[in-house]
Amino acid sequence: MVADAEAEANWTRLEKGEEHARMNAIYRFLFAAVIVRPPTSKGRVFDTDRVEIEPNPLD
Repeated sequence: MVADAEAEANWTRLEKGEEHARMNAIYRFLFAAVIVRPPTSKGRVFDTDRVEIEPNPLD
């Protein structure tokens, strides 16, 4: 599957138009779950290694 050549421009348009409901629908279509594990250290730094993304099957 090849991503649409205009995908980035379309996403930027959604952001600028504040079309959050539509953006959320796209995320729900693509991802079955996004799991954020508890922090392992103190502070205000977000550790991206704690995030696990389960994609939806697209076939």
